[in-house]
Amino acid sequence: MNTVSLRKMTEAEFDGWKAYSIGEYAKDKMQALGINEAEALTLSTESFAFLAKDGIATPDNHFFMIVRDGGVLGWLWFAMKSEWGVTSAFVYDLEGRGRSWLALVRDEVRMGRDLGVRLRP
Repeated sequence: MNTVSLRKMTEAEFDGWKAYSIGEYAKDKMQALGINEAEALTLSTESFAFLAKDGIATPDNHFFMIVRDGGVLGWLWFAMKSEWGVTSAFVYDLEGRGRSWLALVRDEVRMGRDLGVRLRP
């Protein structure tokens, strides 16, 4: 069966994903801002510490693995944010192979509410 689903990250998965994501974000910052690797790693580490200050238990933040038949296809990190009376999901990190997982992401961020899902480039 080729069922794609989301499941919550374990602590061990979170730790591995966090280390990988900090490194990838640093690479993006080096390219975008023209800063050196040390500066980029500092910025990336500080950003992550601010946004996910309580790790996997950070309130209103959700960390998932995208899986199919027990194999990992990718991951998802989003936070529920409320501004001016509107609640929306802000996707911080989304990585996946295939297309069927996108509907799962949409359904999960809606969490039973009528939320629009907007992706920024």
